[in-house]
Amino acid sequence: MNHSLKLIPVLMLLISPFAFAQEADVKSYNLSGQTGVRSNYLWRGIDQNKHSPMGEVNLEISKGGAFGGIWVGDVDYNDGSNAELDFYGGYNFKPIKGVSFSTGVTHYEFVDGIDQMSDFTEGFVSAGYKNLTVEYYFDLDNDEDVQSFYDIKVAVPYIPYVDVVLEYGRWEDDSDFKALNLSKDFGNFTVGMQTLSSARHGHFWDNAVVQVNYNF
Repeated sequence: MNHSLKLIPVLMLLISPFAFAQEADVKSYNLSGQTGVRSNYLWRGIDQNKHSPMGEVNLEISKGGAFGGIWVGDVDYNDGSNAELDFYGGYNFKPIKGVSFSTGVTHYEFVDGIDQMSDFTEGFVSAGYKNLTVEYYFDLDNDEDVQSFYDIKVAVPYIPYVDVVLEYGRWEDDSDFKALNLSKDFGNFTVGMQTLSSARHGHFWDNAVVQVNYNF
């Protein structure tokens, strides 16, 4: 069953009071976010929505290096879950120019019908230097056995008109994926595409995602 876009009208109602508060006290914090659609939902190289379109909304508040937010999107799991809610928070460090570190926690909730939910929590750390970013995710949940995962991204310089990022991700069980990520900003809109290396073996659209987001 495809639940694409059902969550967006509800969550857009939540944006208005946050936006009003931002105007009232812009010096204390920064509110940002995005809403959009994807042709599919691939999470760390794994399909989450049975190769169907999905909608998403993200709201984030930050102050200094601290940040926190919520992301909501459609999923379609065999257990009946039809929506994912990610609550996250952390801190960004930029000790010297060109170097950055980040650490934090993400809590995942999966909605099954109206009032049933499953969840797990993981921590993350990341480090960046110029065009290179390395991220590591690890289990913090005593009730769920969630594999650790690391992700390496390299932004390719000197390519005009489009941003190009090469990505490699590996799970604890040694399963992995490689991806080519393209994106382009058009005012407040971002158009992007992710293509897994497995797309060359056939079933291209099962291994690729096109997305359009409005940033605010």
